[in-house]
Amino acid sequence: MPSRWLALALALGTVAVSAAAGCSSSSTSSPKPSDAGSSGNFDLDGFSGIDAAEIDLLILPNESFTGFDGLHTFKVPISVYRADTDLKVTLSDSSVADLRPATYADPQADDGKYYVLTAKKAGEVTITATSRGKTVTSKLTVQAYPQARYTAGERRYQNASGADPACASCHQKAGGADHSPTALSSATDQDIASVVTTGVKTSGIPITAVQHTWTVTPTELDGLVTYLRSLPPRGYTEQ
Repeated sequence: MPSRWLALALALGTVAVSAAAGCSSSSTSSPKPSDAGSSGNFDLDGFSGIDAAEIDLLILPNESFTGFDGLHTFKVPISVYRADTDLKVTLSDSSVADLRPATYADPQADDGKYYVLTAKKAGEVTITATSRGKTVTSKLTVQAYPQARYTAGERRYQNASGADPACASCHQKAGGADHSPTALSSATDQDIASVVTTGVKTSGIPITAVQHTWTVTPTELDGLVTYLRSLPPRGYTEQ
Protein backbone atom coordinates (compact mmCIF):
# COMPACT_ATOMS: atom_id res chain seq x y z
CA MET A 1 0.00 0.00 0.00
CA PRO A 2 1.07 3.61 -0.28
CA SER A 3 3.98 4.78 1.81
CA ARG A 4 3.62 7.04 4.84
CA TRP A 5 4.45 10.17 2.88
CA LEU A 6 1.91 9.23 0.21
CA ALA A 7 -0.83 8.76 2.76
CA LEU A 8 0.05 12.14 4.20
CA ALA A 9 -0.14 13.69 0.74
CA LEU A 10 -3.54 12.14 0.18
CA ALA A 11 -4.70 13.41 3.55
CA LEU A 12 -3.65 16.90 2.51
CA GLY A 13 -5.59 16.61 -0.74
CA THR A 14 -2.71 15.93 -3.11
CA VAL A 15 -2.09 12.87 -5.28
CA ALA A 16 1.14 10.99 -5.78
CA VAL A 17 2.36 7.52 -6.73
CA SER A 18 5.05 5.50 -4.98
CA ALA A 19 6.49 2.00 -5.28
CA ALA A 20 8.71 0.13 -2.91
CA ALA A 21 10.34 -2.11 -5.49
CA GLY A 22 13.88 -2.08 -4.22
CA CYS A 23 15.91 -4.58 -2.25
CA SER A 24 16.21 -2.17 0.66
CA SER A 25 14.04 -2.82 3.67
CA SER A 26 10.76 -0.94 3.38
CA SER A 27 7.57 -0.77 5.41
CA THR A 28 4.44 -1.25 3.34
CA SER A 29 1.93 -0.36 6.03
CA SER A 30 0.12 2.92 5.60
CA PRO A 31 -0.91 5.31 8.34
CA LYS A 32 -4.60 5.18 9.01
CA PRO A 33 -6.95 7.78 10.47
CA SER A 34 -6.84 5.82 13.73
CA ASP A 35 -3.06 6.30 13.86
CA ALA A 36 -3.92 9.73 15.20
CA GLY A 37 -4.54 8.18 18.61
CA SER A 38 -6.23 9.97 21.43
CA SER A 39 -4.84 13.33 20.35
CA GLY A 40 -6.77 13.23 17.09
CA ASN A 41 -3.67 14.32 15.18
CA PHE A 42 -1.36 12.46 12.81
CA ASP A 43 2.37 12.36 13.43
CA LEU A 44 3.90 11.02 10.23
CA ASP A 45 7.65 11.11 9.72
CA GLY A 46 7.95 14.47 11.41
CA PHE A 47 4.64 15.93 10.23
CA SER A 48 2.09 16.57 12.94
CA GLY A 49 -0.99 18.60 13.71
CA ILE A 50 -3.28 17.10 11.07
CA ASP A 51 -6.77 16.74 12.50
CA ALA A 52 -7.92 13.17 11.82
CA ALA A 53 -11.54 14.32 11.88
CA GLU A 54 -10.89 16.46 8.81
CA ILE A 55 -9.84 13.49 6.67
CA ASP A 56 -12.74 12.32 4.55
CA LEU A 57 -13.63 8.93 3.12
CA LEU A 58 -10.54 7.50 1.38
CA ILE A 59 -9.90 4.71 -1.10
CA LEU A 60 -6.28 3.73 -1.70
CA PRO A 61 -4.59 3.58 -4.06
CA ASN A 62 -6.52 5.98 -6.24
CA GLU A 63 -5.19 4.24 -9.35
CA SER A 64 -3.92 0.66 -9.75
CA PHE A 65 -2.34 -1.41 -12.49
CA THR A 66 -2.10 -5.14 -13.15
CA GLY A 67 -2.16 -7.63 -15.99
CA PHE A 68 -3.96 -10.60 -17.46
CA ASP A 69 -2.60 -13.46 -19.57
CA GLY A 70 -5.37 -16.05 -19.39
CA LEU A 71 -3.19 -18.49 -17.47
CA HIS A 72 -1.78 -16.91 -14.31
CA THR A 73 -3.52 -15.05 -11.48
CA PHE A 74 -3.10 -11.31 -11.05
CA LYS A 75 -4.44 -9.59 -7.94
CA VAL A 76 -4.53 -6.03 -6.62
CA PRO A 77 -5.41 -4.95 -3.06
CA ILE A 78 -7.38 -1.81 -2.24
CA SER A 79 -8.33 -0.22 1.08
CA VAL A 80 -11.16 2.04 2.18
CA TYR A 81 -10.76 4.23 5.27
CA ARG A 82 -13.17 6.21 7.48
CA ALA A 83 -16.16 4.21 6.27
CA ASP A 84 -19.15 3.33 8.43
CA THR A 85 -21.18 0.13 8.58
CA ASP A 86 -23.14 1.27 5.51
CA LEU A 87 -20.05 0.91 3.28
CA LYS A 88 -20.76 -0.37 -0.24
CA VAL A 89 -17.97 -1.11 -2.73
CA THR A 90 -18.96 -1.80 -6.34
CA LEU A 91 -17.30 -2.27 -9.73
CA SER A 92 -18.26 -0.51 -12.93
CA ASP A 93 -17.55 -3.66 -14.96
CA SER A 94 -17.47 -7.00 -13.18
CA SER A 95 -16.31 -8.71 -16.38
CA VAL A 96 -12.88 -7.07 -15.98
CA ALA A 97 -12.24 -7.99 -12.34
CA ASP A 98 -13.65 -9.80 -9.36
CA LEU A 99 -13.87 -8.05 -5.96
CA ARG A 100 -13.63 -9.87 -2.63
CA PRO A 101 -13.31 -8.61 0.94
CA ALA A 102 -10.02 -9.37 2.64
CA THR A 103 -8.11 -9.04 5.88
CA TYR A 104 -4.74 -7.34 6.13
CA ALA A 105 -2.00 -8.47 8.50
CA ASP A 106 -1.12 -4.95 9.62
CA PRO A 107 0.22 -4.75 13.17
CA GLN A 108 -1.34 -1.29 13.58
CA ALA A 109 -4.95 -1.07 14.66
CA ASP A 110 -6.94 0.82 12.03
CA ASP A 111 -10.40 1.35 10.63
CA GLY A 112 -9.55 0.11 7.13
CA LYS A 113 -11.82 -2.09 5.07
CA TYR A 114 -9.77 -4.25 2.74
CA TYR A 115 -10.50 -5.84 -0.63
CA VAL A 116 -8.64 -7.80 -3.27
CA LEU A 117 -9.36 -7.46 -6.98
CA THR A 118 -8.61 -10.38 -9.31
CA ALA A 119 -8.21 -9.58 -13.01
CA LYS A 120 -10.52 -11.47 -15.37
CA LYS A 121 -9.61 -9.81 -18.66
CA ALA A 122 -7.82 -6.77 -20.03
CA GLY A 123 -9.66 -3.48 -19.62
CA GLU A 124 -10.44 -0.72 -17.16
CA VAL A 125 -12.76 -0.73 -14.19
CA THR A 126 -13.81 1.93 -11.70
CA ILE A 127 -14.15 0.93 -8.06
CA THR A 128 -16.70 3.01 -6.16
CA ALA A 129 -16.92 3.14 -2.37
CA THR A 130 -19.90 4.80 -0.72
CA SER A 131 -20.44 5.48 2.99
CA ARG A 132 -21.88 8.20 5.21
CA GLY A 133 -23.26 9.95 2.15
CA LYS A 134 -19.77 10.21 0.67
CA THR A 135 -18.47 8.58 -2.51
CA VAL A 136 -14.89 7.96 -3.61
CA THR A 137 -13.55 6.14 -6.66
CA SER A 138 -10.44 4.34 -7.73
CA LYS A 139 -9.41 3.12 -11.19
CA LEU A 140 -7.90 -0.26 -12.10
CA THR A 141 -6.19 -0.75 -15.47
CA VAL A 142 -5.59 -4.34 -16.58
CA GLN A 143 -3.04 -4.81 -19.36
CA ALA A 144 -3.02 -7.84 -21.69
CA TYR A 145 0.22 -9.80 -21.26
CA PRO A 146 1.47 -12.56 -23.58
CA GLN A 147 1.80 -15.78 -21.57
CA ALA A 148 5.49 -16.11 -22.46
CA ARG A 149 6.30 -12.98 -20.45
CA TYR A 150 5.58 -14.74 -17.16
CA THR A 151 7.93 -17.60 -18.00
CA ALA A 152 10.77 -15.24 -18.87
CA GLY A 153 10.21 -13.23 -15.71
CA GLU A 154 10.06 -16.24 -13.42
CA ARG A 155 13.31 -17.58 -14.88
CA ARG A 156 15.18 -14.32 -14.30
CA TYR A 157 13.63 -13.82 -10.87
CA GLN A 158 14.82 -17.22 -9.65
CA ASN A 159 18.22 -17.26 -11.39
CA ALA A 160 21.29 -15.05 -11.52
CA SER A 161 22.45 -13.59 -14.83
CA GLY A 162 26.14 -12.85 -15.23
CA ALA A 163 27.28 -10.75 -12.27
CA ASP A 164 23.70 -9.88 -11.29
CA PRO A 165 22.08 -12.01 -8.58
CA ALA A 166 18.67 -13.63 -8.72
CA CYS A 167 15.91 -11.32 -7.51
CA ALA A 168 14.78 -14.07 -5.15
CA SER A 169 18.14 -14.08 -3.38
CA CYS A 170 17.25 -10.73 -1.81
CA HIS A 171 13.49 -10.40 -1.88
CA GLN A 172 12.62 -13.88 -0.63
CA LYS A 173 14.94 -13.86 2.36
CA ALA A 174 13.70 -12.88 5.81
CA GLY A 175 13.07 -9.15 5.88
CA GLY A 176 13.31 -8.82 2.11
CA ALA A 177 11.58 -5.76 0.69
CA ASP A 178 8.03 -6.27 -0.50
CA HIS A 179 7.63 -6.00 -4.25
CA SER A 180 4.30 -7.76 -4.48
CA PRO A 181 1.20 -5.86 -5.67
CA THR A 182 0.83 -4.61 -2.09
CA ALA A 183 3.78 -2.35 -2.81
CA LEU A 184 3.66 -2.03 -6.61
CA SER A 185 0.02 -1.87 -7.66
CA SER A 186 0.01 1.93 -7.94
CA ALA A 187 3.10 1.91 -10.21
CA THR A 188 2.86 1.61 -13.99
CA ASP A 189 4.72 -1.09 -15.88
CA GLN A 190 7.21 1.54 -17.04
CA ASP A 191 7.79 2.70 -13.46
CA ILE A 192 8.52 -0.83 -12.25
CA ALA A 193 10.88 -1.48 -15.16
CA SER A 194 12.76 1.73 -14.36
CA VAL A 195 13.25 0.71 -10.73
CA VAL A 196 14.73 -2.63 -11.83
CA THR A 197 17.31 -1.06 -14.12
CA THR A 198 18.10 2.29 -12.44
CA GLY A 199 17.90 1.42 -8.76
CA VAL A 200 15.78 4.48 -8.07
CA LYS A 201 12.31 4.11 -6.63
CA THR A 202 9.42 5.94 -8.28
CA SER A 203 9.46 8.30 -5.30
CA GLY A 204 12.92 9.38 -6.48
CA ILE A 205 14.73 7.74 -3.56
CA PRO A 206 17.74 5.59 -4.56
CA ILE A 207 17.95 2.01 -3.32
CA THR A 208 21.04 1.90 -1.13
CA ALA A 209 21.04 -1.56 0.45
CA VAL A 210 22.41 -3.07 -2.76
CA GLN A 211 23.53 -1.81 -6.16
CA HIS A 212 20.17 -2.21 -7.85
CA THR A 213 21.16 -1.35 -11.44
CA TRP A 214 20.53 -4.72 -13.04
CA THR A 215 21.39 -5.60 -16.62
CA VAL A 216 18.44 -7.35 -18.25
CA THR A 217 17.26 -7.98 -21.78
CA PRO A 218 13.99 -6.37 -22.92
CA THR A 219 12.37 -9.81 -22.74
CA GLU A 220 13.60 -10.35 -19.19
CA LEU A 221 12.47 -6.87 -18.14
CA ASP A 222 8.95 -7.32 -19.51
CA GLY A 223 8.90 -10.72 -17.87
CA LEU A 224 9.95 -9.40 -14.47
CA VAL A 225 7.20 -6.78 -14.52
CA THR A 226 4.67 -9.50 -15.35
CA TYR A 227 6.00 -11.90 -12.72
CA LEU A 228 5.96 -9.26 -9.97
CA ARG A 229 2.38 -8.38 -10.88
CA SER A 230 1.45 -12.04 -10.39
CA LEU A 231 2.84 -12.36 -6.86
CA PRO A 232 0.20 -12.68 -4.12
CA PRO A 233 -0.35 -9.30 -2.43
CA ARG A 234 1.73 -9.53 0.74
CA GLY A 235 -0.28 -9.38 3.96
CA TYR A 236 -3.72 -9.87 2.40
CA THR A 237 -6.04 -12.85 2.89
CA GLU A 238 -9.28 -13.02 0.94
CA GLN A 239 -12.37 -13.86 2.94
